[in-house]
Formats: sequence, C-alpha cells, structure tokens
Amino acid sequence: MEDKNIIKIGLNKNKLYISLITTAILISLGLFLIFLNYIMPNISWILNWLSKFIGFIFMILFVSATVNCIKMFKNKKSGLIINKNGIIDNSGDSIGIIKWKYINEIKEQTLAGKQKFIIIFVSNPEEYINNAGIFKRRFMKINYDIYGSPLSICADWFDRSHEELKNIIETKHREYKAESE
Repeated sequence: MEDKNIIKIGLNKNKLYISLITTAILISLGLFLIFLNYIMPNISWILNWLSKFIGFIFMILFVSATVNCIKMFKNKKSGLIINKNGIIDNSGDSIGIIKWKYINEIKEQTLAGKQKFIIIFVSNPEEYINNAGIFKRRFMKINYDIYGSPLSICADWFDRSHEELKNIIETKHREYKAESE
C-alpha cells in the first residue's frame, strides 16, 4: 500500500523526446563542422581550424546532454519524490534527499526568459556539493556562485507545470519544516 503523504512527480517524456531529437541534430551539425574540410577542401586553414574546434565543442556538449537524456529515460524512479523527510530529485544525477530541516528558503529563477528553476537554499550547501559526483559537483559550484545555492530543480522536465510544482514544494516545506524542528 502506497503512503498518501508521498508525492511522486513523473518526468515529461515528450520533452525528453524533443531533447533527444534536438541533441541528435546538433551532434550532426558538430560532425559536419569537424569534417567540413573534406566537404569543402578549399577553405582556409583558419576556417578549417575554427570549424573543427566548434564541432568538437558541439560534440562534447551535446553528447553529454544526450547521455543525460538517455539516463532519464532509463530511470524507472519518479522524477521527483516529496515526502515527510524531504525532496528527492531523480531528474538527473541524484544527490540524495534534501531534508526539510536544512531548507531555509525556496525561490524561483527564470533563465533566458523561458526556462524556470526552483532554487532551494539550504543551511549546509557544502555538504551537498561534496556528496555530488565530479560533473554534478562542478555545476553545483557554478549554481552556488551565481544563485547562492547549489540546489536547483528544473521545472521544465516534469509532467506538472512550474507553478504547480513550486506550490507543492512550498506547501510541503511549510507543513514538514515545522514537524522537523
């Protein structure tokens, strides 16, 4: 029997499919740039070098994005689990549970005018950064430097709207924070 106090929020599979298609197109563009000198043998050495450099950057970025999307597809767990102990974000490389008692504040941030994030401010940010994997740790440090918190949830990946997700998290935070103190 499932606990009614556990909220499980799934990932939006349509957005994952669109991301996979987009990254496949961008990987193809990267390959095109890498092999541009074979298609156009008379290009200058500067343009040849620049196209290879940009192509390799595309490959590194978008192959890693593709791997992350595939991991999300393979993950059978709910994308986000909210319970009396805290929040577990399984949308990427999970860092474990973010306990209510450590959460000080929840804010939203919009990036590039469109992509929305829920920023979770905790009393022990270094602990979360140190427990993350090597790649995740780097992104968490960047988030910490820019936003003041290493923890953010990209609301765009879930099958609930940003507003609904933020309301659920804020409501449960108020409810469970008082119990955990």
